[in-house]
Amino acid sequence: MTSEIEAMYEDFLSRLKGKLGPIDVIFATRLMYLERKMAQSFQPSVKPHVTLTVTYKPDVSLENKLDKLRENFLVEHMENPPALLCVGQMNMDDVMSFSSDSDIEKITGRASPIIRT
Repeated sequence: MTSEIEAMYEDFLSRLKGKLGPIDVIFATRLMYLERKMAQSFQPSVKPHVTLTVTYKPDVSLENKLDKLRENFLVEHMENPPALLCVGQMNMDDVMSFSSDSDIEKITGRASPIIRT
């Protein structure tokens, strides 16, 4: 790549990181890409299948977080590192809504166009 394009890409990632807070930028771009592609190919209401790893600050009780997230997603508690694994149909709005929790340190994940019923 040319240095100009690389600089543009780094600027894009930096600005996106500023808006996304704890959400991994590469995961977010993949999710947004899939949302657009799926909206063109399927019904706009279909959401990508997402697996998230949500890492909280060390002093946070994961049991309380686990119960809240289970209302909407399949959730498992991971021991090492202490985090929650969330699985379900999500879009960027869904991820952003619970990323505003100040107890969250980092959200990473994978997004797939697989439609599971």
